[in-house]
Formats: sequence, structure tokens, C-alpha cells
Amino acid sequence: MKKPLLPASATALLVLLLGAVLSLSLGWKVSRDNRERVDAELRREARQLGVEVAARIRRYQNGLSGARGAIASNGEHGINRQRFRVYTQSLNAAVEFPGLLGFGYARRVPPQRVAEFVRQERRDGEPGFSIRQLRPHEGERAVIVYFEPETGNRFVIGVDIASEPSRRAAAEAALRSGQARLSEPIALMPHPEDKAQAFLLLLPVYAGGATPASEEGRLRAGFGWVFAPIRAQDAMAGLMADLPGVAVELADVTDGRKAVFFQGGSNPAQPIAAASERQPLFGRDWRLSLRAGPAFADSLKLPSAALVASSGLAASVLSALLALVVGRNRQRRRELLAAQSRLAAIVEGSVDAIISKTLDGVVTSWNLSADRLFGYRADEAVGQPLAKLIVPEDRRGEEVDILRRIARGERIEHFETVRMRKDGSLLIVSVSISPVLDEAGRVVGASKVLRDLSEQKRIKAELQVLSENLEQRVADRTAELDQAWRTLQTVLDAVPFIIGYWDCDQINRVANHAYRTWFGIDPGPCRACGCAICWESRSTRPTCRISRRCLAANLRFSSGRFADRTAWCAIR
Repeated sequence: MKKPLLPASATALLVLLLGAVLSLSLGWKVSRDNRERVDAELRREARQLGVEVAARIRRYQNGLSGARGAIASNGEHGINRQRFRVYTQSLNAAVEFPGLLGFGYARRVPPQRVAEFVRQERRDGEPGFSIRQLRPHEGERAVIVYFEPETGNRFVIGVDIASEPSRRAAAEAALRSGQARLSEPIALMPHPEDKAQAFLLLLPVYAGGATPASEEGRLRAGFGWVFAPIRAQDAMAGLMADLPGVAVELADVTDGRKAVFFQGGSNPAQPIAAASERQPLFGRDWRLSLRAGPAFADSLKLPSAALVASSGLAASVLSALLALVVGRNRQRRRELLAAQSRLAAIVEGSVDAIISKTLDGVVTSWNLSADRLFGYRADEAVGQPLAKLIVPEDRRGEEVDILRRIARGERIEHFETVRMRKDGSLLIVSVSISPVLDEAGRVVGASKVLRDLSEQKRIKAELQVLSENLEQRVADRTAELDQAWRTLQTVLDAVPFIIGYWDCDQINRVANHAYRTWFGIDPGPCRACGCAICWESRSTRPTCRISRRCLAANLRFSSGRFADRTAWCAIR
């Protein structure tokens, strides 16, 4: 098997690092996409809210158009307070126009006609009518003559709206354009010091009811305005009902100055996105600004960048662990395969036949030595009953008993038996059997090692024959030597003089029967005990250094008497 480029631990670490980088990158991308999504959704909401704000203000224009129609149908001098009230009461202002304080009608009064105008209004049912200015001025007046509902609002009757610059600018712009115009944010009467959170919508009224085509014609034909003061907070109520965590701000930015007149929604402590929409509306430029907090992002059900990153990191850790486990398993598998390969090489290279079989006796492996020993190739033997292949008929019971004992977990001692080759010839084999276990330790088969003992038996038989022959030859040679010795002894005993043999230690080895005559000692016992008799210390004894020499010695007989000095021939 090919060696891996990296060890399992290095591969797992690499997987972990790559997974961590990918997870963090994915988390960063999700976070960036979430921010872009929040920004896009907030911009979309800003556009939609801009459209809704414009639609709400245009509803007031519709109400003013109806009031202008009522005045134009009666003419400049035909309209009166009662007829104006009838029209306004026909409207469900509280429902149709939230934030509307009422509808009013203001007359255009030149400075030279102020006194006449006051007298006329007093005759029309307002005996205490007078013109009141918010700021003194000498120009043309725009005096409020009707305002409905009148209850609670009578203080506005007679007010010259042209005496306040913001209202005057809006009135003049409406008169010149022939269209509805909004004032900049204003403070409502009678509390001009209050914060400017309202505005005035004015629609010009022209003689004859039609709007002249030219500005000059409009200035000549215009005789007044219908108008509606609108409280911004009420008019924009519910604007952010469906946007949690978003703060809205409406500001007039027509002249480059920011005049905030409405703030709503929930002001986030830590805004995460902002969007604005510029909305031209009845001659003014309004800017709608949104600031979103985390609650807005949560409402979009966006995927959590932290969750994505942490999930990726968790997946990376699991992948790394899996890579480590797989790598180590592969490493163990490689080691196992290498061990199996070595074992297979050992098995194939063994001089012994190695055979494995199931508990049913079916061959599962067959090495090369088994092929040489029994004559069957591995493809012929594997899958076949072993007893059918190599067990003689008279030994089948032995094979069945062995399998039964192996299945019971018994130990099978080494034994010798007879097996059969493919050609039918028999051979003596030495058999060693061991169980084959599965992962759970259960016996699932047996492994046999068989060695051919035929040559050993032949050599042993030959050695036995040789040993027996050698023993016979030794016995024969010993008998011959004994016979020769007896013959020699007979000859020596027949000699009348003493014949003896002593070794270098003066131990007698050979003596004839002449000893009895001379010394009274049986030569047989003398030889047996190795007695060194016959030499007197005072005499000169023969030694092993003597080559061949005649000696004179005094010999003492067994009676104690010394013999005459006798000549001896010592031969070394």
C-alpha cells in the first residue's frame, strides 16, 4: 500500500486549521452579508416609509381640495361661516385625517382694505372680530376668517398668518404656484414657544374656481387660502409599528438647514445600520432617516454569523477527529496488511505445509509447501473438504474428532499420523493444530502445520540398522579378542619362567602362572588388583625411562625370603 504523504495527526491538524479558516471566513462572510442585508432592508423600508409619509400628507390635500371647492362654488363673497361649517362637518376628520387640528379659511387683505374688511367680518356674525398679528408688519394680510371645528380654536379667528415669516412664505408660494404648499416646521398657536413639531398645508383659492395658467394671473385672481394645521406626532402615528428596533426621524432640509419635527420608533442604544430618504413634498424637501438596532436585524431572521462560525468550528473539530480516526485506521490497516504480507510470506516460504479450515473442515488457505507436500494447487484445495483431499479413509474419524475438540476449545497436542497425497500415496506427517478465533474470541476454524516425517523415519530406520550392525561387529570383535587373549594366556602359562607386564605406574597388567610357583600369588588376582609387589625398596626398580636393559634385583618371595639376585630383562 502506498505510504501517505502526511501522518494521521498532521492530516487531522491540517483539516482542523483549514476548517477553522473556512469557518471563520464563512462566519465573516455571513456577517458581511447580514450587514448588507440589513442596510438593503433598511433602505427599502426608508423608501416605503417615504412613500407612506407622502401619501399621508396628500390625504390632507384632498380634504383641502374639497374645502376649496365649497368656497369656489359659493364665490368670494357668497361663502359664509355656516356653509363652511356644513362642509367640514361632512368629513370624518378624526378618522380620515389623523393629526389634523381643523380646516381654516384665510382671506387675502391688502393693507388699504384692512378697516373695511374688519367691518365686513363684524357684520357677518363676528361682532368682536379684529386682526391680530404674530409679528407686526405693514404688508398684505392673510387673515383667518373661518376655522372648524371652532370649539377650542376661536383664538385663531382674526390671526394674520402673513405676520409670521414661515406661514407667509408658504402662503405666497401656494398663491404663486397654484398648488398646495407646506410650511416649514412651526410651533402651533397659542404657544409659539413650544417646539416646532407641526406644519401648515395651504391651498390657494382663485376667483372663478379655476387656477389661472400664469403666475401673474394667479396673483391677480387669488383671494385666499384654505389651510390645515397638522400636528406631526399624530399625523405620523403608527408609522413604525412593523419595524422593531428602528428609530425614525423626519426633518425639513429645504434650505440646507435641518429642522426636525418628528421622531418615533424605538431609539437603539447601539445602532447597527442607518438609511435616509429625501422626499420632495408640496414645495419642501423632507428627509426621512432610519437608525436600526439589533432587534431589526433579528426580525429579518438572518443566519447567525457566530452560529455559522461555531458550527463550522465544531464541524472542523469533528472532521479533524474523523480524519485522525480514519488516518489511524488506515495506518493500522497498512500495518495489518504489512503484517499479513509478512505472515503470508512466512507461510508461503515455510517448509511446512500450513493449512487453515473452518469448523466444517472446509479449506480456507493452502500454502506452497502444502502444494508440494500433497500435490494439490491452492485453487484446487481452497473451498474443498480437507478430509476428502488428504485424509485416508481409515483416518476420517480422527479428523472429525479433532474438529469437534477444537470447537469445544480443547487443546490438541502435537501428534504423528498418516496422510494421503493426490496420487494416493501415503506419508507420515507431524501435525500441530491451533484454533482460529474471530474478533469476539470465538473459535471459527483451525490452522494445521504438517511436516513430512518420511525422510526422518527412513534415516532413523537406517541409523537403527547401522547401530545394530555396529553392535554386532563390536560383539564379534570382542569375542575374537577374548579368544586371542585366552590363547595367549594359555601360551604364557605354559612358559616355565616368569613373564609379566607393568605399566609406568608399576601396576602389573600381565602375568603368567609362573608367579604361583615363584611368589605364591595367583596371577589372576594380581592382575585384577594391579599389585606392585615383588620389588624391594633396597633394590633398583625398573622405571618407564628404561628402554631395554637387563637389571639385577633382589626379589622377595611371599614367605619373606629374598631370592638370589636375578637378571631381568626390562623392555619399554
